[in-house]
Amino acid sequence: MAVRSASSSACRARVVRTAAAGSGARRRARAPAALLLAAACWGARCAMAAGAESFAWPIGLQPALTATFGETRPSALHAGIDVKTWGRRGYAVRALAGGHIVRLRTSPWGYGRAVYQQLADGRTMVFAHLDRFAPRLAARVEAAQEEAQTYSVDLWLAPGELPVSRGDTLAWTGASGTGAPHLHLELRDANNQPINPLLHGFSVPDSRAPALQAVALLPFGAASLVDGGHEPVLLELVWDGARGVFAAGRAPVVSGRVGVAVLAYDRGDSAANELAPFSLELCVDGASVFRSEFTCFSYDDTHQVTLDRTYLRRGGKRAAFFNLFVQPGNRLRFYRTGPTAGLLVHEPEAAAEQPGAGTAPAGRLGPGPHELELRAGDVAGNRSVGRVRVVAAPPPQGAPAPGAPQESGGVELAAVAPGGAAAAGQEPADLAPLALRQRVHRDFVELVIEPDAPLAAPPRACVEERGECLPVRQTGAQEYRAVVVLDAGGPPAVTVAVAAQTPTGLRLGGRVELSQRAARPGEARTLVFGAGEARLAFAANSAYEELFPQWEPFVPRGTGALQPVGSGHAFAPTDASFDERVTVALAYPPGTPQPRQLAVFAADDSGRWSFLGNDLDADSCIVRARVRRLTRVALLRDDVPPRLGALQPAAGAHIRQRAPRLQAQLDDQGTGIGREQDIRMELDGRPVICEYDPDERLVFHQVRRPLAPGAHDLRVSVADLAGNRAVQVARFWVE
Repeated sequence: MAVRSASSSACRARVVRTAAAGSGARRRARAPAALLLAAACWGARCAMAAGAESFAWPIGLQPALTATFGETRPSALHAGIDVKTWGRRGYAVRALAGGHIVRLRTSPWGYGRAVYQQLADGRTMVFAHLDRFAPRLAARVEAAQEEAQTYSVDLWLAPGELPVSRGDTLAWTGASGTGAPHLHLELRDANNQPINPLLHGFSVPDSRAPALQAVALLPFGAASLVDGGHEPVLLELVWDGARGVFAAGRAPVVSGRVGVAVLAYDRGDSAANELAPFSLELCVDGASVFRSEFTCFSYDDTHQVTLDRTYLRRGGKRAAFFNLFVQPGNRLRFYRTGPTAGLLVHEPEAAAEQPGAGTAPAGRLGPGPHELELRAGDVAGNRSVGRVRVVAAPPPQGAPAPGAPQESGGVELAAVAPGGAAAAGQEPADLAPLALRQRVHRDFVELVIEPDAPLAAPPRACVEERGECLPVRQTGAQEYRAVVVLDAGGPPAVTVAVAAQTPTGLRLGGRVELSQRAARPGEARTLVFGAGEARLAFAANSAYEELFPQWEPFVPRGTGALQPVGSGHAFAPTDASFDERVTVALAYPPGTPQPRQLAVFAADDSGRWSFLGNDLDADSCIVRARVRRLTRVALLRDDVPPRLGALQPAAGAHIRQRAPRLQAQLDDQGTGIGREQDIRMELDGRPVICEYDPDERLVFHQVRRPLAPGAHDLRVSVADLAGNRAVQVARFWVE
């Protein structure tokens, strides 16, 4: 990753145009040449600088986008621009320059039908989600499909096999591999890495400045707080017309290391689709500490979208905030940062030695108020500014630093000795249960204590193995929190015992065990949880930084098609992501019938299950899946076949078409249909090449050679990933 020091005068000197979202300001601006050159040079391996090139729009419609370069996708950065086709298919896609076709690809998933054209200068243009290919391209694809006897082919061509000239029709737009019709267009450099097409000759009318919606302040580490807590704090940004900025209504108090993330979008003039901004910048007291421009990235690093975005709930929905800081392990190449990597850093001990807030290095906050300026820009040069004030201060009274001594709070507990049992650990029989929850962070756990009744005094929380009691702060009418810093040099696990007392003398107690086994960068390690029923296997390059995975069992709920086998497993921290996927291995009891029907599923916030994997090791009685994030998982049994029906032509039908379209509806609510070889269509006992459309839940085949008059038999079969199979047959007559 190329990281350069940001100019301290960048935020003071730049001339800025601002506009409120939906305001009357609609000024057309051309991207400054200096901005484009800087964007091309930030990436160490992004060799193509922006030039004077200009490409025609790829289809015969007014230029408009549904998505732009670098936007958030579930598991990757968006590698191109999505050309809007207004919900329709069938627009001709024309070659924008001379060259030759280097690759043709078909698949039910991903890019669907795609054309890869290499230009004379070595760059490649990719056109994806196509409805059909031009005849000479289609002939090559059909020949490859016939040879392989499958719809999906990946055909590589030598230079000169399929030359094209500017203006040649390559294909027609569609929705293959995706849900809504549009044209996905990529531009790749000579090293086959995606570069932003809007910096290289593609122009979209845009006089609107981006809109800034909200800002999030994210504390990192046990000693970091925002408004006295470890939770992200969201601030809505409201347009202030008098100042021409988006502004927050209050000034949170920060301490420690705090990241800033922003929720923002841009719009062009031709469509209302919300797009990602091109550039983002964070200035602190007038000095730039972070800047990003979505210019280019490597396909090897596209999964690091999880390091560039923070996913938070806002207004009941999950939203992807753009991080204005660089996290450990981030190799994306479109950043410039200062010495704090974009983080706000207020360390009370160091701040005490500084004479004032204005003398601190960029990003390091002296005590007192500070102004954050957030800038969002688009390729056309439109800019918006947001302003947020924060106050840097030590942790509030009543929240001493982790590890500091704590008063007993009026609850008498026997002394806790390291490694020994204590009254707080061996709860007396008369102790009523005390509700405890864990909020797991990467290197500490925040224990949330929620008594059912008011307490006579704050509860006491002690770590048995360390012989120490933790600071406890009250965070609600009947909520208290304590921070347990985890230490890989200590025992594999520690037990925290909590005790409290009500005004009536009722004694309450509870205990939790926390793992101190760490996953670290550069270290392969397998962690076993419970009685061996759950394991996490980390590769040497899985973890970006040291973290301490925690585990809790839970009771999973089944659905009509899925039934749990054993307990569920809640892994945390859920906000950490991994460079190489982590293997989750869940055990099932020996003798379990039909283990082939078992699979690992993840539960989302609403309790819906999604299939993760079903790599079965029958000898060890485990099922594996690979994940980029920790979450709630369970082994579920899928013994329900897919739904298959609505065959056309229908059984008993008499049709006049000699070359009909054969099709069937299919769906699965369990493990799903994930492999083409599990879908089979036969006509008169012979297999035919059929196309699967997972969004339409449809499989079909267009008959190419006219059928003879008389009876014909159509047979369709489909299996899900658990091996359950459904079969439907229909005899029809061609007149």
